[in-house]
Amino acid sequence: MPDGSGRVNRIETENGYSSYTTLVKNGNGIFIDYSVDAGFPPDTAKQIGLIREYASPTYAIGESRTFVRQGTWNEDLDGDAKMEQFSFEFSQTYMGLQSFSLSNQTVTTARYNNVHKISIKGSLNGTTAGIIVTEEVTLAQNLGPVKITRKISDLQGNTLIGLQTWTLARLTVNGVAIDNTTTSTTTTLSSTSTTVSGTTTTTVTADASNRRIDLHHTDLVYDTSRDVYYAAIPSSVVGNGNSIAVINPSTGAVSYSAAIGSDPYTLAIAADNSYLYVGLNGAGQVVKLSLPHLAEISRVSLGTASMGTLFADRIAVSPANSNLFAVSLRYQGVSPRHAGVILINGTTIAPNKTQDHTGSNLIAFDSNGTILYGYNNETTEFGLRKIAVNSNGLTEMTVVNTNGSFGIDNLYFYNGDLYLSGSVYSSVDLSLKGQYKSDFTICRQMPNAAKSVCTPSLYSSGAKNITIHGTASFVTQAGIPFAYQGDLRKLVPGPSGQIAVSGRDNYSANAGNYIYLVASDGFK
Repeated sequence: MPDGSGRVNRIETENGYSSYTTLVKNGNGIFIDYSVDAGFPPDTAKQIGLIREYASPTYAIGESRTFVRQGTWNEDLDGDAKMEQFSFEFSQTYMGLQSFSLSNQTVTTARYNNVHKISIKGSLNGTTAGIIVTEEVTLAQNLGPVKITRKISDLQGNTLIGLQTWTLARLTVNGVAIDNTTTSTTTTLSSTSTTVSGTTTTTVTADASNRRIDLHHTDLVYDTSRDVYYAAIPSSVVGNGNSIAVINPSTGAVSYSAAIGSDPYTLAIAADNSYLYVGLNGAGQVVKLSLPHLAEISRVSLGTASMGTLFADRIAVSPANSNLFAVSLRYQGVSPRHAGVILINGTTIAPNKTQDHTGSNLIAFDSNGTILYGYNNETTEFGLRKIAVNSNGLTEMTVVNTNGSFGIDNLYFYNGDLYLSGSVYSSVDLSLKGQYKSDFTICRQMPNAAKSVCTPSLYSSGAKNITIHGTASFVTQAGIPFAYQGDLRKLVPGPSGQIAVSGRDNYSANAGNYIYLVASDGFK
């Protein structure tokens, strides 16, 4: 229970080691009182003072705030009889509200991405050292943290303590017990609650990650070289619109590029992760950005045709040449919207394009960059297409009718096969090889693994399963519980053992508004 000054001690105990944090709660939120933190020299602790950890009321979803303290460390660490200098930084992004299920109730929680950074600069040679603690905290009113994910690295980004995830297992408040235990416990946190009177004892246990990021976006890709996701942020997002979001797959932390053009809509990343291509929905252009800096290299206008300005519906980058890319064109406000597919080398558009009206809304290159595949998801022909790539552009060679539908919105090429919803087709003759699922879904082959992963039905929200299948056998091997609302838009394989699933709560929305980062050893 807080004392007369509103202070309370939080005690965290792990493997016999205890750490103490003094908290202050008032009408403006919950503060950490570093002035009495024994982990700092006394005079340094006083310089840091109070840092607001959680604001009351909280701020807008996606908004960030940062507190910085700098001064003298008040210890001579390098033996030159001079005090060192320090910098302390606490930054936080509010990720929004989310339901969290306990054994006997479902509670509404607030999710925060927190970053604590402490650096010390030596007076002898100017060397700077320190640590960065990155965590996601899921906070329930009157209960405190119900889930914590944490990682510690040095200032160069090298991991000191790998990603750890704890979820609430048992909780006792004033003698009332909540038992949420599912597996053996690994860590015990003992704390005095800042939101209820009495003593709260919490036992937590590691689990697989299933993190929701509330983010309005129109497309999502993964950079295998830098272990980050990129999301296109439309102009409708206040503050960060017209930019590219960079998402940390370990923590869910989101940062943003500078504005890159009017209304980013569709993304494609080069096979060597050198460039990110962005189709703009407000300018009829494709922008080429360097990675990892997201600096503009070039942009090309897609021009106009009989029905007006041309826009990028999908972009595919040749795996053989990161400067060569295909664009599936579309009109706005016209049905059918399809305006053909063009091939662009640098900023030069090749003369030969495919037909408009009935063609390839979705596109994907083969592994050599000599064939482009397309799928028509706009008219009842539902044709799967094979298109030759040459110096003059594109020439359609083969069309095979499928039992597809309007709802299919994802076409991928992997290891000689074409993944179209829950079906797999031969890239040679476009024949159906098998089906993982017969309903509307998204299936992807997991890189370096002989298994494929499928989302639940795209239009059937609620408690469902993400399914894992043998790539060659099509047999379902396992299911992972996955609850969602609205409809799903994209499945992106991320780092080993993780996928990102993009979706929207509202079927009629033009953009996705959430991304789930789902981790499981079953994906490996």
